[in-house]
Amino acid sequence: QNRAILLAGDVDASTLPLLEKEFSKFQRKAGDAPDPGELPPMKSRTETTVMVPSNEGVILAWPIVKSTHPDRPALEAMDRLLYDGRAGILKRELLLPQKVTNAGSSPTFLREAGYFQLTADALDGQSPADLEKLLMGLVDKLQAGDFTDKDLQTAILHEEINLAQQLESNDGRMDLLTDAFVNG
Repeated sequence: QNRAILLAGDVDASTLPLLEKEFSKFQRKAGDAPDPGELPPMKSRTETTVMVPSNEGVILAWPIVKSTHPDRPALEAMDRLLYDGRAGILKRELLLPQKVTNAGSSPTFLREAGYFQLTADALDGQSPADLEKLLMGLVDKLQAGDFTDKDLQTAILHEEINLAQQLESNDGRMDLLTDAFVNG
């Protein structure tokens, strides 16, 4: 029911009549959009083991707010404090001292809900429980406010740089437009 034509790059007004001609035949079906879904509250921890032909790893995830919620910027800042691809608590605590082979964090914001995940891949001899303990140690640091104003300023600066880089490329602009259309 929902469609958008997203354009980024060197597009001028002469393109619009062509788009109108080619796409005007697409008409929205009658009726309202479906009501938003309601996710049931989590009652307990859910653990799933997946066998893969590589190093063991752990993904921890928590439900978070939807894409348009006012808490989104704070959760994005939390993610950047953990790891923005260059710096952060996760890099300082786990990656640089080589306590894991790889690790990351990522919020995903969707129209009706989202989730935040922390991931880590094991060194030889590490168990999933060892990885979970390391990741939960990072959560404890965040909850205790165990970071500096400089850490937060660095996270915000890296986010501003990433956004500027995203706006400079057609792919980046398309990603932003798509997110705005799909998630509000």
